[in-house]
Amino acid sequence: MLLAALARVERIHALVGVAAAPDFTEDLVWSRLDVAQRDELRETGAATLPSRYSAAGYTFPLRLFEDGRRHLVTRAEIPIFCPVRLLHGMSDDAVPWQTSLHLADRLKSRDVVVTLVKDGDHRLSSGPDLARLVPRPMSSSACNCTARQIQLGRSNAARNCVRKVSIPGYGGGWVGKRPGT
Repeated sequence: MLLAALARVERIHALVGVAAAPDFTEDLVWSRLDVAQRDELRETGAATLPSRYSAAGYTFPLRLFEDGRRHLVTRAEIPIFCPVRLLHGMSDDAVPWQTSLHLADRLKSRDVVVTLVKDGDHRLSSGPDLARLVPRPMSSSACNCTARQIQLGRSNAARNCVRKVSIPGYGGGWVGKRPGT
């Protein structure tokens, strides 16, 4: 999210991060590797680490860590000035919620809001969590699609839908195609 925004800062009007983990390869993975895992990475070029989300674990190639080190973004102020909204579960076992606070501190924007969900996990996939992620319609006359259809893009109607939305703390905006596009 941040590298893409920094590459085209003039085109970015706002950012939304859900369990954002900038610099995760260095701060969240490399720092937790034991000596044997680091040796495996250096010797074979990859290491497979256990994950509660996959029985096979996740394979991390050494080049991912090397590339991550070349693109660390939270070691200094981040020159992004647009509105930023960060949503993070406090029960996230993959990315500590403090990561969002650290990111908020590093952003130069003065319009940064961090929302912490006390019982939210890394995926923020419970019904109430998904409701936080899907904008509420301001007017039911904008379209006949449900917010869930728009989020998933599962129907032609949803893909072509225009919905005026109200995002708490940000105001109104368009989800989907704007009128006349």
